[in-house]
Amino acid sequence: RVDVASSLAGLEIRAPQPFAKAPEDARPTRVRIEVPSTGVNDLGVESGTARARLRFTEGRDGKWVLERGLARFDGQAAALPSRPGLLVAGDWPQFDLGEWLALGTGSEGGPSLSAWLGPVDVHLDRALVAGFEFRDVQANLRYGDGHWKIGLRGPMATGEVTVPEDLRGGRPIDLRMQKLVLQSPPAAPGTDAGEPLDPRTLPALAVQAEDFTWQGRRFGSVQAVVAKVPQGLRFDTLASKAPSFTVTAQGS
Repeated sequence: RVDVASSLAGLEIRAPQPFAKAPEDARPTRVRIEVPSTGVNDLGVESGTARARLRFTEGRDGKWVLERGLARFDGQAAALPSRPGLLVAGDWPQFDLGEWLALGTGSEGGPSLSAWLGPVDVHLDRALVAGFEFRDVQANLRYGDGHWKIGLRGPMATGEVTVPEDLRGGRPIDLRMQKLVLQSPPAAPGTDAGEPLDPRTLPALAVQAEDFTWQGRRFGSVQAVVAKVPQGLRFDTLASKAPSFTVTAQGS
């Protein structure tokens, strides 16, 4: 058994939130490595409010891979689960969908995100999705048949989102929502709003929302099909219906 303790001062972690850390930040951390049998390493981590129990096994090619584990970010203890994959639970301060999807293809010759990320059931204080901000969201995530299913509950988003594992082929993210409030995140104090989003970086969308609000404006029910094209996005259909008005549109 090996025990290591560190403040992690001077270490930079380039990873999605809440893992990311700047070099100047301190994060009191304890790591315990156990070797219960040949070809097996168990890893226990306590870092800030993060807790994780992970089991790595050695494959026939000599590479070590994550077999199973549990990670949480609310200071509660984590125990090694019985099922394969990484289970994620508890409260997360921040989640950025774009950062996580960037991990989707894995490293060269390495496993994809879907190969090791197991069920996720978390409460998100703040979630960033395609340039919009959601607060106070309960989210659960499951993988199957080449896509991720994300269930959402909260004051700004209630419904189900289906995200293809690989967005590069132009397959749309499908949103079936009872409620959807799209609001850009506020600029940090003393800064401007920053550069606008480049639409060429955004995915195709298929949207059905019974109660849709965009930037503080209520549009009632909305259906939209948004295709990804080389120049950006093309709105093949966009229809909105409220008690006092209807909107139909196409554009890019």
